Amino acid sequence: MASSDDIIAGIKADYFRRQRRRQYARLTIGILLPFITAPAFGFAALVAYAAVGCTSPTMGGLAGRENDPCRDGGWALLLSLAVCLALWLVSSALVWRWARRPPDSH
Repeated sequence: MASSDDIIAGIKADYFRRQRRRQYARLTIGILLPFITAPAFGFAALVAYAAVGCTSPTMGGLAGRENDPCRDGGWALLLSLAVCLALWLVSSALVWRWARRPPDSH
C-alpha cells in the first residue's frame, strides 16, 4: 500500500507534467502561428489593394489622368500592406505573450 506522501508526490508529478505539456503546446503555437498567418495577411493586403480598384484599367491618356484615383497607385498597395503588417504584428505579439505566460501557480 502506498503511503499518503507517495500519493501526493504522484499527484504533484502528474500536475507538473500536464503543466509542462501545456506550456510546450503554447510555445509551439506561439512560434508557428506567426509563420502560418504571414502569407494570409500578405494575401489580405493584395485583396485590399484590389478592393480599392487600382487593378482595373483606366481611361488612359491625359484626359482621365486627373480623375484617376490610382494615378500613383503605389500608395494603395503600401497602405494595405502597412495595415496588414500592423495587424499581423499585433496578433503575433499577443499570441507570443499568451505562449510565454507562466503556468498557473497553485
